[in-house]
Amino acid sequence: MEMMQDGDAPVNLTARKENIRDRLPELLALDQQIEAAKEKYVQPLQDERKKLKQNLKADSDIELTDINLLYKLWKRQEYAKLLDEEEDRDRILDNLRTMHDALTEGGMLDFIDAMEQDRAA
Repeated sequence: MEMMQDGDAPVNLTARKENIRDRLPELLALDQQIEAAKEKYVQPLQDERKKLKQNLKADSDIELTDINLLYKLWKRQEYAKLLDEEEDRDRILDNLRTMHDALTEGGMLDFIDAMEQDRAA
């Protein structure tokens, strides 16, 4: 039996190695189950989302990169609406406004001003 000192407690290296080898098939089985679940449940949803974005691109003639950016900003705004604390909501909207102001003028993120007007109404 291989023994080493780990601090004050002896360590059985053979048992440690066996434990690791015994757990690897369990990890593989779980990984396979996760992948199967993704293929069955997640992939169809991802395909639907992709199709929706492609349709939005075709209908609006806006690049997917810009649609993705707009969606991330909109999603952040929607998250802010769910917060209980007004201070937290205001902080998020202030951050979005600060980022907007840091960009070159051109109306790229005018929807942030519209969000603020909607919130004030």
